[in-house]
Amino acid sequence: MSIKISRLLIGCFLLSCISILYYFPPTVNSFYPPCIWKYFFNMDCPGCGSARCLSALVHGNVQQAADYNLLLLCMLPLLVVAFLSPLSKICQKVWTQINQPKWVLVLTLLFWVLRNSGLQGLQFLHSDI
Repeated sequence: MSIKISRLLIGCFLLSCISILYYFPPTVNSFYPPCIWKYFFNMDCPGCGSARCLSALVHGNVQQAADYNLLLLCMLPLLVVAFLSPLSKICQKVWTQINQPKWVLVLTLLFWVLRNSGLQGLQFLHSDI
């Protein structure tokens, strides 16, 4: 399968996901899977609130999206660049500059620790807001 066809299929899949998040928001519908980590350990994982974050973005509420998952909101432009990198030379140059898995790992772990630390002033990192 060529790269263009696979990108087209991925684009159709993403459009379907966006439609589901728009018409069936996770705050109203309960068919979205719960977080296994939160169920067992009663702590937020780095992905907790991601579906609600994306749903809020689809509805145009950026502030609410940041309340649900700030990490995803900050990483979303990088994900868009990664998706577009095979299609655009500019995005490909940007992606080769920022594609450093160690930085993504460090940022994710730092976010995870800080959102569960319970430190005063960091409550905004919890997905329950």
